[in-house]
Amino acid sequence: MSGRNGSMVKMHERPDGSEVAIVRLRKADGRFRASEGPGPSTDPLLAKAMRRLLAITCTRRVATVELQGMIYSSLVYQSMDDPGIAFVETDRDGVPLDAPRGHWGGLSERFRLEIQSACRESDALTPDTRISLDECFVPPVFDLYDSSTTPTVVGWENLRDFARVHLTGPPGSGKTSCLRRLALEASEWADTLPLFLQLRELTPEALTIAGLVRLVSGQGENPRTEDMEAPLGGARLLLLLDGLDEVPTLEMRTRISDSIASLCAALPRMRVLVTSRSTSGLDWLPGFTHMTIRPANDSWVRHWLLLYFSKRGDPAAANDVGSRLALDQDLAELCRSPLLLALIASSYRHSPRSLNDRAAFVENCVGTLLTDWDWAREVSRWNESTYTPRQLLVILGELSLRLVSQQRNVFTRNDILTSHFASRLDSSALTIIDTCQSSGLIRNAGHDKWQFSHQAFQEYLAANCLVSMTQHTLLDLEDRVDEPQVRRALGLSCALASDPDDLLMSMISHGDKSPESAESTVLLLAEVLGQESSASQAILQQCADLVVEGVDRQLRNFVHVKARSAQTNTGRTGNSIRWQRTLEASFIQEDRLERFGEATFLLRRACFGPSASLLVKSVSRIDSEDTSAYFRALRAPGRLAVEKIVVGDSLGLEIAVHPGLDAKAGPRGG
Repeated sequence: MSGRNGSMVKMHERPDGSEVAIVRLRKADGRFRASEGPGPSTDPLLAKAMRRLLAITCTRRVATVELQGMIYSSLVYQSMDDPGIAFVETDRDGVPLDAPRGHWGGLSERFRLEIQSACRESDALTPDTRISLDECFVPPVFDLYDSSTTPTVVGWENLRDFARVHLTGPPGSGKTSCLRRLALEASEWADTLPLFLQLRELTPEALTIAGLVRLVSGQGENPRTEDMEAPLGGARLLLLLDGLDEVPTLEMRTRISDSIASLCAALPRMRVLVTSRSTSGLDWLPGFTHMTIRPANDSWVRHWLLLYFSKRGDPAAANDVGSRLALDQDLAELCRSPLLLALIASSYRHSPRSLNDRAAFVENCVGTLLTDWDWAREVSRWNESTYTPRQLLVILGELSLRLVSQQRNVFTRNDILTSHFASRLDSSALTIIDTCQSSGLIRNAGHDKWQFSHQAFQEYLAANCLVSMTQHTLLDLEDRVDEPQVRRALGLSCALASDPDDLLMSMISHGDKSPESAESTVLLLAEVLGQESSASQAILQQCADLVVEGVDRQLRNFVHVKARSAQTNTGRTGNSIRWQRTLEASFIQEDRLERFGEATFLLRRACFGPSASLLVKSVSRIDSEDTSAYFRALRAPGRLAVEKIVVGDSLGLEIAVHPGLDAKAGPRGG
């Protein structure tokens, strides 16, 4: 028989005919927890021999045991050879034989209604990003961190197998929604009294036995004194404590943490789940299992979008948004955050075209993480800060531009200290870094190393800084347009500038310097055409003409695969569209092939973006079936895949558009 958490459970007949399970335990977080691994023989005839064997090889002692999310003080057999291994006898329900039994009955109707009222909906940035946790909750997946270097994957259905959990994750990853959903589910469990509390609203005195009794009584439930006393020791309670990082000061967070530890000691069988952002100024809570919420994957995103738009009567919109994500790797990466995914869905509902305005959308994401998400929930983090959110953005802009110009992604404290603006503030570099890390804008990358949590954030902040720079600075960067980070930052600058015509004309002129400059300029202009811009239509049409001419020029260096082998040239295979070419043998330069592949993804996005009609007009002016076939493939709906191929001595590319929404790669070659 297998336990709920996968432990090896072996059943034997007791002399009175009842079954006994022997569960193998391993020590973790200061107690023995059921673990996977070999156990005693399942042959019931050996039950007596097994007990004798355990008596010889183990020491009998009372220890704290965690089974199926419940904590007990039970008699165990602890291995003499490995004190981290023990065995315990349980009944067929996984309850230790010597555990005290209590029968509380169900919750009062008033208390259940209180839970459902408080926990039925998620927090929300705007009214239309609020979701029903009854109907639209998509369970996340967790990483469990213990002594091993590789985290263990834990599914939602197994979360309740752990009695005490410290759950962390970046802002908007769904921590509060997890607690609220768990409270809803637990309100239907037998012998469980769930209590959802937001720590920012509590004092340390509330996290005492007397404080809990007052809180529970105030919500319509009458806790019995014996629930809190030995031997039951709070086993009925499931305490769901949200937002340790949202407690306003470090001193108060420390006091709250101490109160949680004292309460756990006073109620040794109480189940507790605490959430916080990845950095809350404190170490992990002692005796708690540490888990983090995994970023959402493609399947999770699709499921969430379908539930969100179906609930609003527009399920077809889920496919449309999914198609946009397949076109834009940056957008797809931002959607790994449930908060930013909700922001994308809300933006689409109000204006589908808003997803083409990448610069404005990334700006919205940065503002959401830095301030708006907290302010929407009345969380205050800036009261004691010596700088404002706007000043922090100036510092991050300077930092981002320096990283882009030096082709770096990782920075150190010294990079903050050398910031022109940061040097004027009365704050340490670590204080500034902690604010950024807590907001989810940056993440740790090693000892004294950090990087932006999304490349799009760094590029947007650098572009925003660029817009305010002198023309001389811009011209210096234009000479480095072949560098991907510089190119993307310049592309975003064109979207952010109120009048980017002069900047675009400078970039167009840059393409005349050399063949290599021309290829890099095609990439840059393709980046510009894929997003909203306030540039004049005449300038954008000129950009589209130059891009198509550049593609046509590069395609002359390709030959049909069909001319070298029996493979398909251009056309449909089933429902897929394939376009295959190889470079002339005398033209094998892999870096140029990679640039053409990158341009393909950018142009694919542009073919579905605000400048799509301009590209169609430019293609119609080119007398080349090869170029027309290439752009027909890019305009086909479905999932784009670009792969290198080898035919004889030649390198080439295969462009395939398959049915479906998942992009096999993105603008950065994913």
